[in-house]
Amino acid sequence: MLKSIVFEIILEGLFFYAGFAFFYNLTHNGKIEATSTIINRGEQVNAGLFVNIFTEMLAENPEYDTTEL
Repeated sequence: MLKSIVFEIILEGLFFYAGFAFFYNLTHNGKIEATSTIINRGEQVNAGLFVNIFTEMLAENPEYDTTEL
């Protein structure tokens, strides 16, 4: 489960941000700036959720906190 969370964060960082590149380009050109802000906030909340889950799981199961993980 812990590895799955790490992989989810990595994949989301790659695919979701790449998927929104079109909107970021429009923002760079001075258009739909509010949309880009909303996308960024949503992605930060989503990634933060998984970081919190990961941290809590390690706190509850300290035996999994190894260098291999």
